[in-house]
Amino acid sequence: MGSQLNDHVSRRTLLTAAATACILSTAHRPTSAESQKPTASGVDALQLAAVSGGAGPPALFIHGFGSSKNTWRRVCTGLQDVFSYHAIDLPGHGESPAPADFNFSVENLSDVLARYIESRDFKNLTVVASSLGATITLIAMLRNAASLGQRVSSLCIIDGACYPQTLPFFVDLLRWPLVGELSEGVAPSQKVAETLARLVLGYCFFDGSRITEEHIKEYAGYVRHRENRRAIGRIARSIDTTMLSRYVPLLKTIEIPSLLIWGREDRVIPIESGRRLQRDLPNAQFFAVERCGHLPQEERPDDVVSLIKRFYRST
Repeated sequence: MGSQLNDHVSRRTLLTAAATACILSTAHRPTSAESQKPTASGVDALQLAAVSGGAGPPALFIHGFGSSKNTWRRVCTGLQDVFSYHAIDLPGHGESPAPADFNFSVENLSDVLARYIESRDFKNLTVVASSLGATITLIAMLRNAASLGQRVSSLCIIDGACYPQTLPFFVDLLRWPLVGELSEGVAPSQKVAETLARLVLGYCFFDGSRITEEHIKEYAGYVRHRENRRAIGRIARSIDTTMLSRYVPLLKTIEIPSLLIWGREDRVIPIESGRRLQRDLPNAQFFAVERCGHLPQEERPDDVVSLIKRFYRST
């Protein structure tokens, strides 16, 4: 089984590399040293694109790497009778601004998130965050403990990246210097963009039959927009999971009720990381979603809705 899985991943990696080369070989505009080292200028938090609805106490939904607020559409619909929901696009994702000089480090993104929560004056807030969005959320809580501690009353972490680990192939690929530079060139064709989307989603989902044409077109759209490609590439190149080591001892200071949801078959961030997070957070409940990969909100949204409702009613 292990050998088969390694072969499967290797094929995906080679196919992705080949597809990326085909996409971007048509044009190459070298980037300057200055553009490769963006400054730390900020983003107006209130300019972040958002979709809102529902009724009740506020809930804020934070997507992961290379995704957008649309990843939450079915979960938000299922929770509209429980929360007043707000799903946002992080800087450089979806419809949010992607300034060329913005520093896309995880810590800078966490500060933008904190400013968004403060600017909206949220209180009694539930934050639901997936994958890299969970990393950004936890770091925001730790870097802005005095402010956010008075605003955020509960957390839901879904397959969060919280510890040093090996990066998934589709993130690691963007860290290659040549691919990173080429990724800011001419947009790929729709067909090639959809091929890339299928490869990445096929790795993130456990049950490929649950990948819809809507999923494919949505994720292909991220690849076709230059601003998104530039931002995603810069985030990939800035990620240093060893940096998370300095935050791990501080997790014990996040004492608010926390729900941890993990896909049992997650190949991006294994379930052992979720179990470890349960031990490190003082007030955490852990639930595994069976026959599910890295994106439970996309692959098993009904299960996610049910777990969040049960958690909210018990706190």
